Amino acid sequence: MAGVCLKRSVHIVLGVGSSLLIGVFTSLTYSFILIISGVLGSLFPDLDLRYRHRILLHNILMLIVSSMLTGFLLLYLGFSRIFSAYFSAGFFMGYMSHLIGDMLTYRGVALLYPFLRKMFKIPIGSSESTLVNLLGYLVGILFIAIYIFSKIRP
Repeated sequence: MAGVCLKRSVHIVLGVGSSLLIGVFTSLTYSFILIISGVLGSLFPDLDLRYRHRILLHNILMLIVSSMLTGFLLLYLGFSRIFSAYFSAGFFMGYMSHLIGDMLTYRGVALLYPFLRKMFKIPIGSSESTLVNLLGYLVGILFIAIYIFSKIRP
């Protein structure tokens, strides 16, 4: 799907970095949960690649609903409240980072769908733009570095 979305790896790095920002305030115990859920959240919005891409799953309503459903599903499956909460929060952060990343492209995202189909954007380049993808990598790496340094400080 060249030309349609940022590189998948950019979304993953940005999603992991964003989810790990939660880990700055928690113990190392939850880091793995945040990483996995950040990856899944960062990839989830692109499940609409074949149908109404950047509309159906690229909005605030689906961000909130899918993050809440993720938490409730994990509780239903017998996972602890703390695990479910951290997973859901990491998923939310990964998902949100995806939306913000896609907003940096010329096409933007339909943040207020289904209430409004307007595409919201802060266009700095195309989805294949080196600038947009590099910015995504750098911000994600910065967030990961913030997390790491928060764990090694005296």
